[in-house]
Amino acid sequence: MTYHEYLRKYRADMQDTPINIELEHAYWRIGWLRLERIEELATQMMEESYDDPSLVKIAAGLADSNSVDKLFERAMEGIGQHLLTEEEAAKRVAGHIATDILTRALSPEDGASLLIQVRQSIQYIDSNNFVQFPDWLDGWCYWEDAIEDHVITDKIRLGIVEDARQLIEELDKEFQDNKTS
Repeated sequence: MTYHEYLRKYRADMQDTPINIELEHAYWRIGWLRLERIEELATQMMEESYDDPSLVKIAAGLADSNSVDKLFERAMEGIGQHLLTEEEAAKRVAGHIATDILTRALSPEDGASLLIQVRQSIQYIDSNNFVQFPDWLDGWCYWEDAIEDHVITDKIRLGIVEDARQLIEELDKEFQDNKTS
């Protein structure tokens, strides 16, 4: 499953509920939102009484692909949304996907595929010019070959579900630790 398919499904499932701005902001921060979706999101936010001049510009189609990111960032600040770092955003998205795995809203293989895509979205180049990934997503590389080769056994599904449970525990613990410090 691609993240575009996942986002389409997520939006269809959430059609009659208020926007989860923090999650949409996280999707944007890791590069998962296209210009058209950002315009739709700005319109929906205005319909839900969020007010910011940058939202108006985006919703009116006055932003192009070069300016939309800056305007969306200003809009998030303007409505009082904490601006997420790329890693914070990836953790929000990963936590949401892991929860979907555990609640069976996503199959383990689709969830693992999406978590691998989160991992790829936030890779970086270290000082030695090697591609690096955050440590907290390292374990998901072990499922990549099985997913790509379509060799999904019950044992692999159970392993993915267990890793999703552990990921949620780690993220929850980190959130609690940050909350108390």
